[in-house]
Amino acid sequence: MLGRWIFGVIVALNATCLGWPGAQATIATLKSLYPAEIRPVRMLGSERELKWSLGEAGITMQTPAERPCEHAFVFKIVRGDPYPG
Repeated sequence: MLGRWIFGVIVALNATCLGWPGAQATIATLKSLYPAEIRPVRMLGSERELKWSLGEAGITMQTPAERPCEHAFVFKIVRGDPYPG
């Protein structure tokens, strides 16, 4: 998993699956995020936002109906401030 860092804050996470994850993928290591800090979740190569849920198992993301490529599949999880204002 890779992150882009600006002043010590992760603003986007990219999680790569080396094979098609099926109908959904869960990342257990992200269960400590707050739902309010998760902004759009997308799969690179697909234009639409993905449905997601956050629970005790981690963040679970629904995959697009069509595979955007043939090999590695990258989820982009954009983070925002969990305490805006």
